[in-house]
Amino acid sequence: MNMSKLDEEIGDLMRQGQLADHAKNEVLKETVFKALPRRPFFDAEMEMAAGFLKTWRLKGHRVFFGPAETLEPEERMKAVKEMAEEGVMVFIGLDHQCELMILKVDDGRGFFGRQKYRYHSYVSSPGDPSCLPNGSSTNLGWSISKLGNVLRS
Repeated sequence: MNMSKLDEEIGDLMRQGQLADHAKNEVLKETVFKALPRRPFFDAEMEMAAGFLKTWRLKGHRVFFGPAETLEPEERMKAVKEMAEEGVMVFIGLDHQCELMILKVDDGRGFFGRQKYRYHSYVSSPGDPSCLPNGSSTNLGWSISKLGNVLRS
């Protein structure tokens, strides 16, 4: 057996193991929605997200807000507002066929009683009912920039 054939077999086995690991981590979006206490996004947060979106579009990426199944601009913006009120923000990247879902979650109160939030992000294919956790952050900008990392690749 030559080395290139052996390398291919090892690569195949590694990819199979990675796919199995991904399958273990997949969760249904419906389960995530039920499990986490979400809070609505503020207008300033939505404006920040729109700023990211404009920057990506200026760089030539086909990215938009909202659920993948709603493609009419008026319907999509209405859906985006409703989702934001429920603490959900979704970006669809058509170039890479990826969806980044960010949930704004209640993170309790700080030492002086101020409300705290955490932003959980999940990645999936557009329209897929399951997703992979992609970490959480106390900063919305950091969570949104995860899609920027994908777009750069």
